[in-house]
Amino acid sequence: MTYKDISARFFGVEVEMSTDFEIVQRDMKKSKVFPPNTKYSTGFGKVETDGKRFFLMIDGSTETEFVTPKLFLESIQYPHFQKMVQFFNDQEYAITNDDGLHIHVDCADVHPDQVLTAWLYIESKIKTAFPYNRRKFNTYSYSFPFCREYTQKPLMHSFQRVKLSHKEKDHHAACSFFSYNSRKDVEFRFMEGSLNMKDIEYWIKFCLYFVEFAKHIEVLDILQESAFAPKDSFEDLLEQMDIKDKRLVKWLNFREEKFKLK
Repeated sequence: MTYKDISARFFGVEVEMSTDFEIVQRDMKKSKVFPPNTKYSTGFGKVETDGKRFFLMIDGSTETEFVTPKLFLESIQYPHFQKMVQFFNDQEYAITNDDGLHIHVDCADVHPDQVLTAWLYIESKIKTAFPYNRRKFNTYSYSFPFCREYTQKPLMHSFQRVKLSHKEKDHHAACSFFSYNSRKDVEFRFMEGSLNMKDIEYWIKFCLYFVEFAKHIEVLDILQESAFAPKDSFEDLLEQMDIKDKRLVKWLNFREEKFKLK
């Protein structure tokens, strides 16, 4: 897979920060970087973004969350998003272990069975490229029971248990289907908080490549393997995913070496 395969797929980004909402809001309103229609929400709880504007909101798990509209890598708004992240970085806003970087990817053209099966296939390997505090709780504890059930029943029947169980714990899964029914997107939550645009872009690209990988898998072929998790090395997994972006592969390998023993 090449850049062309992922460049037109829609995604959205949630950037969490541990700096007080009022401070970030004040700075943003003084800056010329952010468009006039940027929405500032001071309410607690679930805030529905509209996919068309940039949002700043109070976050229940940290302090502040910045949410993008729907983007794609070649969209007009994407360079603006890069400048916004640079602005946050220049202000030296705090990033702590409470913060994460979440990517929502449009999966309307990918069967949810493919996405979930592909994620369960790579999860045990790919999680080693992320800090322990991000991978400790954000994995699917039902991986193996799900696989055994899946091969014995019609495909969609097995998936209903996951697709319809929109509880808060599902929202915090590493690969979350919490919004799939309403928006046809899947959220990827492994990445730690960051205001480094290079790291953010690599994480975005990996999520896009993953969805493209999932789109082309044969579900039963993977589920019927004797061992569900890939047997090969981290590097072999990336090759199997057919990621041609050498810089992204280098970034993932560097992170796997950095975090795998922690």
